[in-house]
Amino acid sequence: MQFVPDVKPYEEMKLRLLNAGHSVLGILGAIHGHKTINACMEDQTFVTYLRAFMDKEVSPVLEELKGIDLHEYKNSLQERFANPNIKDIVSRICSESSAKLPKFLIPTLEENLSGKGSIKLGTLVIAAWCYYSDKGLDKNGQPLEIIDAMGVQLQQAAQKTQTDPLAFIRQESLFGDLIKNKQFTDVYVDLVKKIYADNDIKKLMQSLL
Repeated sequence: MQFVPDVKPYEEMKLRLLNAGHSVLGILGAIHGHKTINACMEDQTFVTYLRAFMDKEVSPVLEELKGIDLHEYKNSLQERFANPNIKDIVSRICSESSAKLPKFLIPTLEENLSGKGSIKLGTLVIAAWCYYSDKGLDKNGQPLEIIDAMGVQLQQAAQKTQTDPLAFIRQESLFGDLIKNKQFTDVYVDLVKKIYADNDIKKLMQSLL
């Protein structure tokens, strides 16, 4: 057991890597048609994308933590996500994303925008969440089970995307001031237009790696 003077940085590490990692696999995996998190981890594109997200977008904004080997921690998360005995259902991981992503993912985007870091991998998850909320279908046309207290509001905003590409991120309660950041909106609009033009999410993921 390790006692530390401030647990907040350790909690941040868990939220930004474990919890956000789950959401990255869940939302992108749902659109692709994967049913479980371990199925995502049997797909090399998803494995590579997850690790790139953790290495390039999350790790640079985390504090260095005493007693934590970040490389080994990320390895352990990949092993956990890949464990076939856990069988985390993608629909459960995606449930209540409106309560999760503002805590798990959006702060990482905001810090990278402030520090001129990479945002494209995390931004694709937001663009995919828009498509997921709008269509409620995977790339094969199969219905997705969407569980979210804000589900109706999310869908209403997302359905405006094709006439207003920024409609989804105008929801200030979720996205704060991201709508005002041109660097973010440029990347977001490019990615959301690509998903709506071709919902082969894996191909889009590969293009960002």
